[in-house]
Amino acid sequence: MRKAISPESPRHDLDGNELCALTVHAHPDDEASKGAPTFAMYGETGVRTVLVCCTGGEEGDLNNPALKEPGMPFHGL
Repeated sequence: MRKAISPESPRHDLDGNELCALTVHAHPDDEASKGAPTFAMYGETGVRTVLVCCTGGEEGDLNNPALKEPGMPFHGL
């Protein structure tokens, strides 16, 4: 059964249990485009937040070829 958040203490449910928000993403930086504002809000209210990233990003592709050009952060990759 889903429990409501206590209005007196937004870090706890109505039974006084501490809340924890977990987010799981496949790639580094995925959290930046998928829920970052929500997790920031929870963190600001004192809710424990945990981020799990399942890969190190070593196999990723750079989708914007312009970033590989001289003077850009990923030049030479």
